[in-house]
Amino acid sequence: MYEVTIIEHDGKSITLEARPYMNLLDLLRRERVFIPSTCGGAGICGKCKIRVVEGTGYGITEQERELLSDREIEAGIRLACMIEIDEDITIQTVNEFAGAGILIDKEGMDEVSPAIQKQHISLPPPSMEDRTSDVERIEAGLGHKSSIPYNVMGELSEVLRNDKYSVTVSLFYNDVVSIESGDTRDRSYGIAVDIGTTSIAGFLMELNTGRQIDIYSTVNPQVKYGGDIITRIDYTIGHGDGLSSLSDMIRREINDMIEYFCAKWSIHKKQIYHITLSGNTVMLHLFANLPVDHIAVPPFTPVVARTLHIPARDLDINICPDGRVTLLPMIAGYIGADTISAVLASGMYKSEKMSLLVDVGTNGEIVLGNKDGFISCSASAGPAFEGARIRCGMAATGGAINKIKLSDGDIVYATIMDRPSQGICGSGLVDGVAIMLKLGILDAQGKMMRRGEEGTLHLSTAIQDRLCEIDGQAAFIISREGEVCGSKDVYICQKDVRELQLAKAGIAAGIRILMNEYKLDYEDVGRVYLSGGFGNYMDQKNSILIGLIPEELKYKIKTIGNASGRGAKMALLSKYKMAEIENIRGLIKYVEVSARSDFQDIFADMLSFP
Repeated sequence: MYEVTIIEHDGKSITLEARPYMNLLDLLRRERVFIPSTCGGAGICGKCKIRVVEGTGYGITEQERELLSDREIEAGIRLACMIEIDEDITIQTVNEFAGAGILIDKEGMDEVSPAIQKQHISLPPPSMEDRTSDVERIEAGLGHKSSIPYNVMGELSEVLRNDKYSVTVSLFYNDVVSIESGDTRDRSYGIAVDIGTTSIAGFLMELNTGRQIDIYSTVNPQVKYGGDIITRIDYTIGHGDGLSSLSDMIRREINDMIEYFCAKWSIHKKQIYHITLSGNTVMLHLFANLPVDHIAVPPFTPVVARTLHIPARDLDINICPDGRVTLLPMIAGYIGADTISAVLASGMYKSEKMSLLVDVGTNGEIVLGNKDGFISCSASAGPAFEGARIRCGMAATGGAINKIKLSDGDIVYATIMDRPSQGICGSGLVDGVAIMLKLGILDAQGKMMRRGEEGTLHLSTAIQDRLCEIDGQAAFIISREGEVCGSKDVYICQKDVRELQLAKAGIAAGIRILMNEYKLDYEDVGRVYLSGGFGNYMDQKNSILIGLIPEELKYKIKTIGNASGRGAKMALLSKYKMAEIENIRGLIKYVEVSARSDFQDIFADMLSFP
């Protein structure tokens, strides 16, 4: 056995034992040491970077030389997925997700009529004249027969007698989920959760008032097994325990969220009665431990698409044991509850005008229509908007360059949480490419000019100094802050531009196909809703400049933030919205754009910049 000493980003170190030739990334995953790996260890994303402090893990591979810069290699940076442990080794990690700045919705809700209702009843005690059973006594007090769970029956005798037959019954619709001694109507809580591919946001809500008490945001721990849903599906197929591992991982994270809320606000777990979950179809299936392998191949069929209400005890979620965990409804393999929740949150389902909803991410979800019906599609944008397959790319977390502007003949940039630059996220990439287009550094086909070429001579000296060649590619320097494991030099290279072209073409082609399906012109669209973190933070003018959003729609755009999370809150706090969200599902028709004969031609048209 060999010893692997790991120095983490906060300076702490741990030592693990590894068998000979064990893969380093596999070891780190097993021991729950977080290392980003958007390709799931396939050796193609270049994100699982570590610094070798002592030992070698044998020689650097050609694959690593393609994915790492010369400077990183000189500094001892390696890819964990490429290292097989053949000696004692000491490594240093760099956690790009520390202090993740994840978009959250801070608004409460106006309409409060939750599916959970608490009813206080005072019952006559039994006597020789009244030998009614405890269950029937409860039913008589409620005024109707109810499905009382077997586990609640086991505690019922003690609960009734604790406070002289004064009890509070919690019902999910008409089903009893809890019976408590005394009057506890003032203590009723629920949690709405948005499970994103990259991040998770949770909202602790007071069910009586609709007040939002607190928020919880973190990175989805499944990212260590892949940055996109296809990689995670592949993991469940290629590993015997893959599905259960990914399911356990996300449930543990939600239980950690519950622990956090309860400890901070002195709430008893048993008084959290309902959780609503929104997310894409794969994320919700993985949470519920439902197979996802058939979602990955035509005809992309999920196990279930309608609303599911599951007792919390069946999922090992630590709230009221017979409380409910609701998986909000889905449409298809790649159009999930997050899209339906966004339609609910936007209100577009009530509008007579045609509206367009665009959620830009690894899989761009697009919906077009009005109150009479919608068509939708999933546009495979690729992971560029999430920072994957981008040379200096990273998720939208602390240290990511997220805004770039021109100022006084040079560029200025901002990072998330004002931290030293660590990389560039999707919104920063869009800004950078848009600026290069404005300056003439990029042509319409996306070819990047190199320093000294005739077309660059009109540029300011400061901008010319940012043009260079890195590892044989034309590049544009954004940040020169220096150290590999502190602040980082950040640049956009020719390959990054190509990745962005593919990503924006997927979204733009999806929009065009839906417009063609309805035979609409852009002036027929009354409103464009941009949802999700990327849509909220990206510069709208720059998104139009690169051709992501048609210019004809520029005055119709409204950003709606984390609409998926907001929709989950609306369903949690209103049984009428819960019913509405299922109705919306019935209004949406799914279009498989990849199966259309005109898709490739439209996609090719969208690759160039306007």
